[in-house]
Amino acid sequence: MQRVSWRLINSITGCKGKSKDERIKKWYTHFYNLLGKDPKVDSETENEELAKILDSLQIEDEGFTKQKIERASSNLKEGKQTGPDNIPPEILKRCDLDDIILDKLQNDKVKPEQ
Repeated sequence: MQRVSWRLINSITGCKGKSKDERIKKWYTHFYNLLGKDPKVDSETENEELAKILDSLQIEDEGFTKQKIERASSNLKEGKQTGPDNIPPEILKRCDLDDIILDKLQNDKVKPEQ
């Protein structure tokens, strides 16, 4: 197994390293070239592929309903950490969500879009 691994390493780096430092430099260069640059993608092709994937998924994009909110709040675990909104799950679970959202918008001075 070790022999197979070293053959792969030698083929990736192009040759056997003469010293430990040389092998480290070759690996650094290999992974820098592999991961250190933005990927080359054709944005038009990428958008077409992404559209196909999104179309195949059954993602609901309608507004929230009372049933969806109740289902989501019933899945909340109490005693867990708050999310990015800093609202504890206990409050989300026990209070009317509309009041919480409106209070949050008012405190953050955010005007809802009409």
